[in-house]
Amino acid sequence: MQFIGDGMWDSVQDRIKRRYNNTHDVLTDIIDGKYYKEYCGKGNFLEKDTNLSMLFNTDGAPLFQSSGISLWPVFLAINEIPPTERLALNLVTCTLSA
Repeated sequence: MQFIGDGMWDSVQDRIKRRYNNTHDVLTDIIDGKYYKEYCGKGNFLEKDTNLSMLFNTDGAPLFQSSGISLWPVFLAINEIPPTERLALNLVTCTLSA
């Protein structure tokens, strides 16, 4: 696994360049999708090369069957990181709710 200081930012920048060079209809990752490409268009959030997008997933579960307290892990993944590194580098935050 790479970290930002180990060339990860270069890898992210290479994938950002792919936003503009990918003209084929083959979907290999989220950055090939129709809606992702729309967000990369003029005036949209991902038009700027320094902006990144994320996947956000969460699902709650009770801590105990008899408890009113539940745990809600929040998983974040940066789309512009290559898939193999993205899945290994999930950002996780846990939230408790009553």
